[in-house]
Amino acid sequence: MQELEEIQNSFAKEELKPEIKMD
Repeated sequence: MQELEEIQNSFAKEELKPEIKMD
């Protein structure tokens, strides 16, 4: 289940900087 946590962590970081990904 650690993989899920890593994925969620990645998403959290992306959520913090959605402009960079959307850009």
